[in-house]
Amino acid sequence: MKTRKDAPSFFLYPLGSILASTIFLIAYSNHISSSSSKAPEGNGLLNATPTKSDYMCTPGTKDYTCEANALNHLKKNNSIILLGNSQMYAVNQIKNGEIGYGALATNNLNKRLAESFVSYSFAIPNASLSEFKAIVDGIKSCTKPARILIIPAFLDDTRESEIRNSISMYEETFCKVGEEGSTPQQSKQRFISDHENSEFITIWLKSKLPFIKQLQTLNTHTRGYLYMLRNTIFNISASSIRPITRASYQKNIESLKTILRQRLINKDITIVYIPPLLHASNSKPIPYKREDYAEFKKTIEAACKRPHCYFYNLESLVPDELWGTKNSTSLGSTSQELDFMHFTYSGHKLLSDKLTSAILNAINYSL
Repeated sequence: MKTRKDAPSFFLYPLGSILASTIFLIAYSNHISSSSSKAPEGNGLLNATPTKSDYMCTPGTKDYTCEANALNHLKKNNSIILLGNSQMYAVNQIKNGEIGYGALATNNLNKRLAESFVSYSFAIPNASLSEFKAIVDGIKSCTKPARILIIPAFLDDTRESEIRNSISMYEETFCKVGEEGSTPQQSKQRFISDHENSEFITIWLKSKLPFIKQLQTLNTHTRGYLYMLRNTIFNISASSIRPITRASYQKNIESLKTILRQRLINKDITIVYIPPLLHASNSKPIPYKREDYAEFKKTIEAACKRPHCYFYNLESLVPDELWGTKNSTSLGSTSQELDFMHFTYSGHKLLSDKLTSAILNAINYSL
């Protein structure tokens, strides 16, 4: 039976745990701040370097400038929209002034078709087809549907079934970032202000407890190290075979089919393509079972066999020598692994030229 003398220990244990946890968080946040360059990345870029462009938006981030400008342009003009994942904007072995194929293509199209179209790219790391659908739905809810839409189909990203919260709410983000009669900059500031008011407690905590600002970084680093620990235990590398998860695979394929069905209503043009893949054209290992990969390509091509849809298989467009490597994704290893997702600027130039040509051909043939 507890006595009054025992009561303080009832409070000391949880207070001690909270204090110890706080000290750990502060120490660990300071550690990752000083060693961030050596930490595993959680953004899907690996050793590739992200690039930016005025006409390339990254949904789900809090840099609303691009969305504000895009909303202003897309409301008034026929548009060309390119969707993508980190392959679109991450350049391997980057040199000064180099940009990704999304920026290259949109810059080129905006120069050549300035009187007829405005072009934008929308890209997020590890984007699934279901997330592409959420982005397309969000954009068209307050603008004219894209006259031409370009969709890459990555087998790897069909393994993701969940749509990130920031993407599932993209209609709210994209449509409210701009208001009639406002400049893009005014719209951006108003949107940020509204969201900051709704997040007052979080902002107050961050101002009073500086290490709270590091929690997202801490979470990213912790997940990154757990990812590397898993790879070490199960001997997983970039070349390991990635199995298809049937439920998420079917959900993503259906999302693509839904996009294509909806675009038939206004006879809008859609270009669907299989993106470049290292070793796709030879007998060297790829990170999928060859039969699974072949089935996927046939499924995507069959989905596009309808009016106003153009299918391209660009898997072999970027030769092997234009790809890069990345740091090992296992703990304790200093060896380099092949990067099956990102290539050098020369590869980006090849893909940009090919997509630009496909878009111009579709315009000439269908419009």
